[in-house]
Amino acid sequence: VEPYSLPAAALLAVAGWRQMLRRPGLGSWPALGPALLVAAAPSVVAAVTGDDVVRPLLVLGLAVALTILGAQGRLRAPLLVGAISAAVVAVHQLFPVAARLPRWVTLGVAGVLLLVVGATFERRRRQAAQWLHRYRELR
Repeated sequence: VEPYSLPAAALLAVAGWRQMLRRPGLGSWPALGPALLVAAAPSVVAAVTGDDVVRPLLVLGLAVALTILGAQGRLRAPLLVGAISAAVVAVHQLFPVAARLPRWVTLGVAGVLLLVVGATFERRRRQAAQWLHRYRELR
C-alpha cells in the first residue's frame, strides 16, 4: 500500500469492519470495498507505470494474497479487488514478452486454446454456472 493512501484506507477499513459487525447482513462491498480500492488502486497504478521490478512483484503477491483471503473469508470485495489487481499487473508484465514472440506462436496458442475451450464447452459452462452461484453466495 502506498504511504499516502494508507491512513485513508485504514480509516475506511476500520469503519467498514465495525459496520459489518453491527449489521450482520451488510455485504463486503459497501463495508470494505472503498478501503480496498483506496489501498489497491494507487499501488496498481504505481506498479504499472513504474520501471521498478520489485514493486510489481510485491503488488502481485499482495493481490494474490487478498484474493485468497477473500475466497477463504467468503467476501466479494477482497476477492474481486485482489483478482482484478493481480490480473492488471500480470497482463502488464507479460505484454512485452508476448509482443516479442513471433506471430505464429501467438496464433498457434490462441488456436489451441479455442480448440480446448470448444471441446470442453459444456463442462466449462456448468463450471461457470457453479462459480456464479458460489459468487452470489458471498457477502
